[in-house]
Amino acid sequence: MIMKKVYICSMGGSGKGLLRSLLDGHQKIFTCPIQGFADSLINDKFIEFVKRKRLRILRERYWLSMPSIKCFYFIDDSEQIKITIAEFLNYLFATRSNFDQLIDKSLAGKTSTGPPGNMVFVDFDFNYNTYLEELVNKILGIGVFSSVEQLQDAVYEVFIKVWANKNKNYTPDTYFVQTARNGLRVIRNVLERNTSAIIFAMFRDPVSIAFTEAMNLRNMLSGSTGTDSISDKLIKISHKELFSTRYLYNLKYFRNEVNKIKEKNRNIYVVDFESLVHNTKEVMDGVADFLGIERDKVLYKPTLNSVELENNNAKLIDKIHDDPYKVLSKDQIDLIKYFIDGPSSKNSFLRNIYLAIMTNYHTLPNTVKTIKNKLRLYNIKV
Repeated sequence: MIMKKVYICSMGGSGKGLLRSLLDGHQKIFTCPIQGFADSLINDKFIEFVKRKRLRILRERYWLSMPSIKCFYFIDDSEQIKITIAEFLNYLFATRSNFDQLIDKSLAGKTSTGPPGNMVFVDFDFNYNTYLEELVNKILGIGVFSSVEQLQDAVYEVFIKVWANKNKNYTPDTYFVQTARNGLRVIRNVLERNTSAIIFAMFRDPVSIAFTEAMNLRNMLSGSTGTDSISDKLIKISHKELFSTRYLYNLKYFRNEVNKIKEKNRNIYVVDFESLVHNTKEVMDGVADFLGIERDKVLYKPTLNSVELENNNAKLIDKIHDDPYKVLSKDQIDLIKYFIDGPSSKNSFLRNIYLAIMTNYHTLPNTVKTIKNKLRLYNIKV
């Protein structure tokens, strides 16, 4: 039986973690605290790995026939491909499956979530050695896998079994929820290789998400913890480089493509970040209805393993932290909106012409931009 899976997808800084934490407390939800856990199984790399195995199969036939080598079979194009357990585990470690995070959290006995500077830590009773042993036994017990999703579910089912202090029993009716990596590709991979998975696509005001990404990058480069005050950010934002126009174009492309995919696929549901923060009950009731689960007050408070995340220092709902509209200039705000939405009927004709000129100015190549291989917006006032 195929697991009921939910992926929370978005561009970076769009509130995936918040939606996951709001879903966490519901009795029909099992949330994974590791973003993109084992997602390399559903991208093209695993299929390429299987095809390379097919090419090497003759050379390795004698070695693979040794009884001491533990193997399983994966069916690709009606052909059974023999894969050793060691090869499979090596693939998971070598690709972006975030098994390193699982090891770190297992050794620390803690997992965490929340905004930078206000992280909340909860106990994570998970034995990684037991997980590997149970996973190997599960895979060998099944023996032959007819799809990527079947193999993927084996990895998730053992994860659920080994997480000892997760405060609910998993049943076939429970949704396994995880936050996906940023970008559109994971949505396409899920739709191609998962039969009936639910996708929540997080949208956020482009001004807010561009500001958040810019400050995350600046904090990372400066070594900041992300707890600076608005006045500190105001000083930082006066630097010449603010954010990447390439990112804005990717954000626009993501939103447009998700809306197109949504028209053809009923398993995609768009969640607006600002609405989620300010109208949590209304939005989460809609999410519950879409999943077909009971509306419950536990959906209105962010938790991790049923531990409430909010306190006096970490307000996750009802408030937007570091409002960019209090920091950025009108020109910066209007330029971001122009990049995403084009000319606005709210602007005068001359204002739209000005924004069009500035947009072209900021994207014209020159020697410095070519060397940096980036396009930047500048703090230029009319």
